[in-house]
Amino acid sequence: MRTHDAAINVHVFVNDYHKILFENYFIKSLQDPWRVVPHILPELGREGGNFGTTEFKALIRHKIEGLVREILPRETDLFILSDVDIQFFAPCDETVRSAMREHDIVFQSEWGGARRVNTGFIAMRPGPGVLELWSEVYDALVESADSAEHLDEQMVMNTLLHASPREGLSWDVFPREIWAFSNQELMPQRPEFASVMLHHANCTVPRDGRSSLELKLEQMEMVKASVQSLRTRRP
Repeated sequence: MRTHDAAINVHVFVNDYHKILFENYFIKSLQDPWRVVPHILPELGREGGNFGTTEFKALIRHKIEGLVREILPRETDLFILSDVDIQFFAPCDETVRSAMREHDIVFQSEWGGARRVNTGFIAMRPGPGVLELWSEVYDALVESADSAEHLDEQMVMNTLLHASPREGLSWDVFPREIWAFSNQELMPQRPEFASVMLHHANCTVPRDGRSSLELKLEQMEMVKASVQSLRTRRP
């Protein structure tokens, strides 16, 4: 971090169920002098941690409500909103600041082309365009709260960003090294995967009797082992 840059605030929503991800991966692996600001989520147990459940949708609404009503009104400069299922493999401060130089908000890239975004790790600056965007996301989540159809903030965000140009808002995606598991531009075991800087453990819909948390922990260890192995083999 350049000496004249203030430390970036990183807002993370967490509860006891997800504490193992926060303490054993997020905090332990962080390599930048960022100020981590934890926000407490309601305790909804195993179902609250399972992707796609009613409880999961409630946690997402709580997170976005906190962003709109508490975080955005208080922040005055660049900050990060991060999911808890993140681990770091390199300093990311310069990459984040560079990506944000000409934009209001920058997301992880999602697989599928056409600049689809992933909402696991987001840098933004407070301003009318950013607040309006997230307010629309929150309103859509509230409207769909009782629907049987699954709708999360990432789905809504992609719809809003690609529906039409947003006046007063400039957005972009990070380089692929700020990586989510769902982005197949980088794949574990391929040599170029050694360059990954950050890993977001997504694609963890419960299966085979295992919860989303169990699948995230398994994925965390697999990715960490892959990065370490590839870097050890570097010439």
